[in-house]
Amino acid sequence: MSGLVAPRQQWVDVSRGLGIILVVYGHILFAHFGSDQPAWVKAQVAFIYAFHMPLFFMLSGFFLWSSMDRDGFIRSRLSQLIYPYLLWSLVTVTLEIVLARYVNSPLAMRDALLIPFVPLEQFWFLYALLVCQLVALLVYPSKLLLILGAILGTILLALVDGEWIVIRSLQYLPFVVLGIVGKSAFEELARASRRRQLIVASVAGVIFALLWMSGMRWPIFVLGALGGIGTVG
Repeated sequence: MSGLVAPRQQWVDVSRGLGIILVVYGHILFAHFGSDQPAWVKAQVAFIYAFHMPLFFMLSGFFLWSSMDRDGFIRSRLSQLIYPYLLWSLVTVTLEIVLARYVNSPLAMRDALLIPFVPLEQFWFLYALLVCQLVALLVYPSKLLLILGAILGTILLALVDGEWIVIRSLQYLPFVVLGIVGKSAFEELARASRRRQLIVASVAGVIFALLWMSGMRWPIFVLGALGGIGTVG
């Protein structure tokens, strides 16, 4: 999902697999119950959405910094993010226009023209991931500037209320940064004993659950980071 060709690491693949399962399960709940969800379903959805997308952004950061050869990196973005984003967005909008009578919220031709600026439906993830990675490329090789950029982005998000995709992307930049700066720690955890892994995952999971059940509106970074650490651990 990020970087150039890199050796497979089982713990990363397992974490991605768990994240994908959560995505599918969350969408199944939405598809089955719609907007009229009983309390137990709303609780599950809120729990999953507190960390499952931050997990993917964190995982994308693990191999990002080592892939920052500018020429090779830009070429890889074209093939791994931009091309699939444009291709499947066009396929989606075409199908929804042709099959307009069979979909709940049909798209129009103007939606196709806005694809470079307004991502369609689930494709916001690829768009936001590209924005985060381009920000990292702009400040490379300074991790300090990247950390400062993530902090400023978080502050901007708190001050600006809106769904503009660039703003929405910045809220996930801290998770990419967490993957970059925490890569060594996560790799060490992957090599650690099962007992140590279980302890780390349990501690992160318990803190996450306590904060989540407190009912307070915690910043997305707090719950997302804890949930991601618990999943990887």
